[in-house]
Amino acid sequence: MKKTLLLLLIAFTVLPVYSQDEQPTLTARDLYDWSYTLYFPQQVEFTLFAKRRESTISTLSLTVNYDNVDPITLPIDTIVAIPVSGGTIYSYMWMIPQNSPPPLFSTVSYQWEVTTEAGQVVIASDDFKFEDTRVTWSRDDDLESRVDVYSVLNQVDPDELRSGIRDTYDLLFANTNNKRTYKLLIYPQSIPAGCALNEDDEPVITIGTGDDAEEISCNLDLAYRIFERGNFILFNTSGVASIQQSLIERFVEIYYRDIWNGADVPAWFLRGLQRFYDPRPDIEALSIAQQRQRADDLLTLDELAIEPSDENLYRIWDAQSIGLVMYIADTVGVDELFDFANSINDEGSFADAYESATGDDLDLLLISWQDWLFQSSTEDDYEYNPYLPDTATPTVTPTATFTPTATFTPSKTPNVTNTPRPTFTPIPPTATITPLPAQSFSVQPTDVPIQVAEQTPEAPVQNEDVRNRAILGGVIVVFLLIILFFVLRR
Repeated sequence: MKKTLLLLLIAFTVLPVYSQDEQPTLTARDLYDWSYTLYFPQQVEFTLFAKRRESTISTLSLTVNYDNVDPITLPIDTIVAIPVSGGTIYSYMWMIPQNSPPPLFSTVSYQWEVTTEAGQVVIASDDFKFEDTRVTWSRDDDLESRVDVYSVLNQVDPDELRSGIRDTYDLLFANTNNKRTYKLLIYPQSIPAGCALNEDDEPVITIGTGDDAEEISCNLDLAYRIFERGNFILFNTSGVASIQQSLIERFVEIYYRDIWNGADVPAWFLRGLQRFYDPRPDIEALSIAQQRQRADDLLTLDELAIEPSDENLYRIWDAQSIGLVMYIADTVGVDELFDFANSINDEGSFADAYESATGDDLDLLLISWQDWLFQSSTEDDYEYNPYLPDTATPTVTPTATFTPTATFTPSKTPNVTNTPRPTFTPIPPTATITPLPAQSFSVQPTDVPIQVAEQTPEAPVQNEDVRNRAILGGVIVVFLLIILFFVLRR
């Protein structure tokens, strides 16, 4: 009897160790699968694959969240349900809000909330970066907070690019006391920014692949709005020299338009400042101006006040603009030129500021400049740039002749030709699931409000935990068998 009781005791002790076969708790991924496809700049396709019958879902919602915008709950009454093998696919195409698009390179998070007919709440969430997915972007931040570069990896050398504009940036900061951090967005020349262009040069996006591909219109204006809101300076070239040249011009325009605050400044003066800050020599501009002066075919100040669109007219406009600013620097001094540029808004008008800086009437500027064009020192003046070492500041003489105490030396910076504004031709991203015409999924009303449960994924039973239990059970069995052996011997 004692032996029988002892055997029963051993059985009841050992059996629970081996009978605790815990079942894994199902996670969201066990029941559903979800993904997204971003069609930059205008829409995102969200998909949810339910690994069960559609009838088991009672309610379904989709929420999107990103910087500076309240969470957006999307209208799921337009959601598309597509029965497939093993479950159902729910697809929703979200159109990016044009007035409040996500910031470029910001994180957009989204969340599906599913309530089953049994009352179970499942939350499926993920996030993605809002960017042009045709390009694998690399970000290089400037340790000196001048210029951050976003480009394709190894497309440009950010340090080389910054070295060519550092002097201009520092001089502008010294002259305007305004320090900015710029962000450059550099597309490869083969992938224009924003949208692809079809055979008719129309901006398009391709949705889907193969026979199911569909070409739709792309909102290029929205792409530019996104770039502008992010304060990105856009380039569509890998040429470092052309980027540097364009950056100098952009820097000067941004700084001085901010200082002028809407004042009526003639276009020739801004253009002349841009070239004055540029370290490249301007000898060609002098030659063009001299030829046109000999032919008595120069533009008037009124004609110079607006940048021309005609290419041939632009050449003389550019040459005269450069020459007039060079002349002002020669007659009043380089520092005084910068002070004059800073004073325009305070003086009330460009003409008043010019008279205060030079002591002359603006109407006499063109006549005085034409006399100055053929002076013996003028060629040296055109080779001047404000970054040359040991260079004297031009001084005012009674004849308005440039008389430096040191000879100007031409800049050694290689000549760079101007690059036309880039055009844009995106390569379509690979789509995931394209909704087929199917029944519309409608949310069934529920009498009881459903509380959103936070997603707490639980992992299945761990093999290590089971192994530990087995070892413990084995030890107990051995111990009890030893006791049984000694009992039986008695």
